[in-house]
Amino acid sequence: MIKAHFNEHASEYDQHAQIQAIIADKLISNIKLTHEAPKILELGCGTGYIANQLRHTYPNASFHLCDISVNMLDQARRKCGKENFTFEQCSFPKQPQKYDLIISSMALQWFDNLPKTLKLCKESLSPKGIMSFAMPIEGTLTILPQVFDDLKLDFNGINYWNEEEITQVCLETLGSCKIGVKTEIQSFHQSIELLRNLHHIGANFHQQLNPGQVRKILRTLDSRRLGNKLHAEYRILNLISEF
Repeated sequence: MIKAHFNEHASEYDQHAQIQAIIADKLISNIKLTHEAPKILELGCGTGYIANQLRHTYPNASFHLCDISVNMLDQARRKCGKENFTFEQCSFPKQPQKYDLIISSMALQWFDNLPKTLKLCKESLSPKGIMSFAMPIEGTLTILPQVFDDLKLDFNGINYWNEEEITQVCLETLGSCKIGVKTEIQSFHQSIELLRNLHHIGANFHQQLNPGQVRKILRTLDSRRLGNKLHAEYRILNLISEF
């Protein structure tokens, strides 16, 4: 279902991924590589936004981009080109090398076995390599389950990691790492704008609703506007680990 959704919306993803770009930019700003020609692995690369930004800072870098969506990878190829880039449809490279940087933004929440992925990342780092991740955790988009609960509707959405649990997993798997949690807010004028945005970036609920239920959800969301705006909160865990 996840792969199919991102395949369907790959061509329009960037038009709706403003908060993802903000989070990615902050993640990138904390990275300082000393290698003249670093090898960089990105997990859940999407349309290639991060790699496209990093190649300007590290023009001699070589990139390996991974994503489960073939259409997302096609968008990344168009954005980044082929020189110094390789692409693989997967969650993690089937034949990993040693990388100076392993990076992922707003993707690890989709991974079935995150502890295993973190272990593979650690094993795939070069000496003095860096891992840098940003992922939404519990507290993200809580407005949706709250509205569903108000309307006595079942909510079938993403189960985000709890902050304490994911912190413990990171410490146990990686050893030393720096972890910080911040809240990012995206504002909308109307509830329909919020739902459309979430639909296009794949962060919405996964169930069929009848027209009457949708209208009630929209009205209830609009009733939560503050200052004529509806605020969607993203609780983001940022991790950086150097070995």
